[in-house]
Amino acid sequence: MAARIQTLADQAGALEQQIQTAAQAAQAQINAAQAEAQQLQEAAAESTRRAEAVAAVAALQSALDQGVNPDEARQTLEGAGLQAPEALTREVPSLDSLQADFPEAARAALRTSLRQDSAAGNGNLLTNFLRAQTGARSVEAREGSDPDAILSRADGAVEEGRIADALTEIEALPEEAKAAPAMADWLAGATAYRDAQAALSDLSAPSN
Repeated sequence: MAARIQTLADQAGALEQQIQTAAQAAQAQINAAQAEAQQLQEAAAESTRRAEAVAAVAALQSALDQGVNPDEARQTLEGAGLQAPEALTREVPSLDSLQADFPEAARAALRTSLRQDSAAGNGNLLTNFLRAQTGARSVEAREGSDPDAILSRADGAVEEGRIADALTEIEALPEEAKAAPAMADWLAGATAYRDAQAALSDLSAPSN
C-alpha cells in the first residue's frame, strides 16, 4: 500500500509538473502573440500617421502656387501630427503674383542702377536717362554681369517658376537696385515662397 501510494504521489507530482510546464508554454505563446499584435497595431498607426503626413505636405505643396495662409498651413500640418515650420507661419504669396509683379520690380531695380551709373559718370548719360525713363530692359535671358543681364536671367527663371534660381541671380545686383521699393517688396515675397518650398521639401523627406 505504501509503495502504491508513493507511486501515485510520484505520478501526481510528475503530472502537476507537466501541467505547469504546459501552462508556462501557453502563457509564453500568449505573451508573444500579444507583443506581435501590439507591434502590428503600432506599425499600422505609424503607417496611418505617415500617410496623413504625406497627404498634408502634398496638399500644401499643391496649394503653394496659389499662396499659403499660415493658419491653414498650421491646421493642415497639425492635423497630420506635424509641427508647422517657421517658414509656413507667415503669409506666402502665390507664384502667379510673383510672376505678375516681377516686371515692375525689375524695371524699378534697373532704373535705380541706371541712375546710380549716371551719377557716377558711368555709361552714356543720355542712354541711361532714356532707359530709366522708359523702363526699357532685356526680356530675353543673356550673359553678362550688368544689372540688365542679371535681371534678364532672373526674369526667365521667374517665368519658369524657378523662384530660388531667380533670387540667386538677383543677389548679384547692386544693393541700391535691390533696395528699390518695388524690388524690395518682390524680394520679400519671393524669399517667403522659396523658404516655404524648402520647408515642405524637408517635411516630405523620408527621414521625417
